[in-house]
Amino acid sequence: MDKPEQKKYILIELLNIVHLAFIFSPIFIFFIPSSYMKPIIKWFLLIAILTPLHWKFFNNRCISTVIAMKFGYYSDSETDSEFSENNLKWLYHPIMKLIGWKWNDEGLDKMVYLHWIINIILIWIYTFYYVY
Repeated sequence: MDKPEQKKYILIELLNIVHLAFIFSPIFIFFIPSSYMKPIIKWFLLIAILTPLHWKFFNNRCISTVIAMKFGYYSDSETDSEFSENNLKWLYHPIMKLIGWKWNDEGLDKMVYLHWIINIILIWIYTFYYVY
């Protein structure tokens, strides 16, 4: 791998790490004292609510997934949920199997939205029962 390719790879991996951290941050905020979160929690909640709404403008994809795809990532994906298919299968597939959803575009869409419903509820609980 030459230098430009290596830099591109590192950049996309960092983007994926930030993406994953954002997806799982509603769990981690419960470990942060509410006094630290109080000034920013309203913005955190707003961003979490708006996140799934922007996907419609990018063909059912997150902006960070679109950026990664521009760099050639996820070209071997079989669904239109490239990030989830490649980075969250370890979590999503067992849950989908339990619920009875198929590993396809429709099943992954349902799983991704279920995950965001849970995330928004967790942030809401944290905001209104821990912070305020």
